[in-house]
Amino acid sequence: MQDTRFMNPVLAILISAAVAPQLAAADDFDTTWYLGAGAGYTNLDPDTGSNTFTLTDDEDAGYKVFIGYDFSEMFSAEVFYNDLGTANIQSGATAGELDMSAYGANVLWYFWRHDADYGKRKGWQAYVNAGVSSLDTSNNIGLNTEDDTQFNYGIAAEYGWDNGFAVRVGYDGYESDAAMLSVNLVKRFGAAKSQPVMKSEPAPAPVAVAPVAAAPADSDKDGVLDSADKCPGSPSDKPVDADGCTIVSVVLENVVFESGSANLTQASYDSLNKAVAAMNKYPQLRIEIQAYTDSMGEESFNQYLSEQRASSVRSYMIDKGVAADRLEAKGYGEAQPIADNGTREGRAKNRRVELKIID
Repeated sequence: MQDTRFMNPVLAILISAAVAPQLAAADDFDTTWYLGAGAGYTNLDPDTGSNTFTLTDDEDAGYKVFIGYDFSEMFSAEVFYNDLGTANIQSGATAGELDMSAYGANVLWYFWRHDADYGKRKGWQAYVNAGVSSLDTSNNIGLNTEDDTQFNYGIAAEYGWDNGFAVRVGYDGYESDAAMLSVNLVKRFGAAKSQPVMKSEPAPAPVAVAPVAAAPADSDKDGVLDSADKCPGSPSDKPVDADGCTIVSVVLENVVFESGSANLTQASYDSLNKAVAAMNKYPQLRIEIQAYTDSMGEESFNQYLSEQRASSVRSYMIDKGVAADRLEAKGYGEAQPIADNGTREGRAKNRRVELKIID
C-alpha cells in the first residue's frame, strides 16, 4: 500500500469537478505558455502483477519536467514526464532494482488565490489537478513488466512573480503505485509586460490672475455658480453634477471583486471611501446599491453573484459608519448591460456597481 504519510486529495478533486462548471472565469485573463522542472521525494509501491517479488526499499528521489498552457484564470493544462526513481526488490534469492517513470496530461484548477494579479498567475495561489498517465516500470533481474495506464491526481501551492517565474510545492499521486512530493520552478512566457517610461514635464510658468471684484453668485447654494447652473433652484441638501442638476444615480469607478466571488479587492477601497464621504455629507440620503455582471457564465449564477456583490458593498459602507437603514442592496445579474458583451471592453463596463438615490 502507498505510504499514508502523503495526503490523498481525491475528495478535493471530486469537489472541483462538481463546482468548476459554475465558476468558469467571467473576467479577462492573459493566456500564456509555460515550462517547468522540479525534483523531490518519491514513495514507490508498484503493482506486482504476475510477478513475485518484495520491496526492500520503497523510497527514493525523482525529478519531473512539464509544459503547460494557462487558458483562463481558473484552469490550465499540462503534459509531463516524471522520473519516479528506483525501488530495491527481492525475488527469491535474487536482489535487484525496479525503475519507475510516468508521462501523461493533467488539467489544473486554481481554486484559491490570495493577493494575486487576476490577469496573470502572480501572487499566492493553490490548485488541484487530475489526468491520465502511463506508468512505466523496468528492472534488472528479468521480471516481465508492462506499461500501465491509470488515473493520476495532485495538489500544489504556487507563488508567482512579475518576471514570469513561479515556485510550486506539490504532491502527485499515481493511484496506489507511486507518489511524489516535489519543489518546482516554472517560467511563463509573455506574462510579464513592461511598464511605459513616464517622462517628466517641466512645471508650467505661473499665470498672473487679475483680482476679483466680487464673488460670483450661487443662488441655490448647490456649489455650482449661477452662470453655469443649468438646474437653478436645485436643493442644496442633495448632491449635484457639474451642471448643477440633482444626481439620481452614479456608477462607482474601479470597484473590483475577486473573480467568481463577492470579495472586494484593495483597488476598490478608494472609490468606496469617496462614496462613504458623500453619504456623510448628505446624511438624509438613502441609496440602493445595484450590482451587475457581464453575460459570461450561467445566468442564474450571475444573478446570485450580483446579489452577493451588492451585499458586500453594503457591508463595507456600514463598517465605515453609514447607517444600515440608509442602504439597500440589490443584484441585477446580467440584465441592463450598458455596453457590448461581445467585446472585452464591453464586458468590463457591464461588470459594475451603481448607487441610486431612492429618497
